[in-house]
Amino acid sequence: MRSQWGFFFKDDTSSLSYCFLSAIIVCRPCIHVERKVLNTLAYLCDGDARVALNGLQMAVQSQVASCPGVEGPEQPLHPHSCSIVLIREEHVKEGLQRSHLLYDRAGEEHYNCISALHKSLRGSDENAGLYWLARMLEGGESPLFIARRLICFACEDVGLADPAALSQAVAAFQGCHLIGMPACEIK
Repeated sequence: MRSQWGFFFKDDTSSLSYCFLSAIIVCRPCIHVERKVLNTLAYLCDGDARVALNGLQMAVQSQVASCPGVEGPEQPLHPHSCSIVLIREEHVKEGLQRSHLLYDRAGEEHYNCISALHKSLRGSDENAGLYWLARMLEGGESPLFIARRLICFACEDVGLADPAALSQAVAAFQGCHLIGMPACEIK
């Protein structure tokens, strides 16, 4: 089997600006972005267009939702019937902060986060494990789902290395089942 190597290099400000403008023009013709926003995005995302576009998307969605004359994201914006939405630097900074905590309980991020929790515990990184656990709970994940996955982890990965791990995981599941949220939150 052959492997291919690919290298990702940081995008410069001009290519990121072109990427932002193309996305705005194609998706939302009534969106206007201040020039300073593009420079701020290029700086804060450290050349990663995916991070920048996610932050821009969060900023646009929050501003579209807060404008009374603008249709929702499921309806296309018509140039003759929509209000102008202005995106400022503070909107993008807020969008970048929220885009890092994106969590969709029914979608792909649900499995990405539980997999990241599993891998961080397997790698004995307790801080990363707590991060992923807190992120899932903040996103509204069921503590019973997490506890079931911890039982699987105790059986599959810990196994006989620590025989008490399974009984502790089962006890955590039973505690979550009997008490429920918000009492079973980590405090």
